[in-house]
Formats: sequence, structure tokens, C-alpha cells
Amino acid sequence: VVLSIASEGGCSVIRVKDNGPGLTADQLESLFKPFTRFTDQKNGYGLGLSIALRAVQLLGGSLEAQSASGDGLELVMKFPTRD
Repeated sequence: VVLSIASEGGCSVIRVKDNGPGLTADQLESLFKPFTRFTDQKNGYGLGLSIALRAVQLLGGSLEAQSASGDGLELVMKFPTRD
């Protein structure tokens, strides 16, 4: 997992990237929907990313996911900087 923090175009940007198998376009489309899970794993409810998205939005920011099959997943959080 790689974590980076930067200032870009008036925003503070936090990026989290892994080196897993990545997600398909269909998976990316539903990633932030409540109760979404992509494995048969028995623990968890599929709520984490939907809660994270709402928390980031409440702080005035955005949360996006980028992925290419076989190239991991990158989550990008952007928050407006204060003057």
C-alpha cells in the first residue's frame, strides 16, 4: 500500500494505492454503494467505503476510485484548502 499527500490546484489530496488485482468497470461503478462486496468473505458488511464517501462529502471533499484490471486500486480524496 502506498500513501501520498499533496497540494494540487487549491486542494489537499490524499491518495491510497494498493497492488492488488484491481477492479472491473462494473465493480468501480458500484464500489461506493452500501452493502457492496466483491468476495465471499464472511466478515464485513460492505459499508466502509459508502461511509467514507459520506464523511468526505460532509467535509466538503470528494472521493474517487481509479483502477485498471491487474494494476491495483487507487482511492483519491480531495479536500478544499482554507485560505
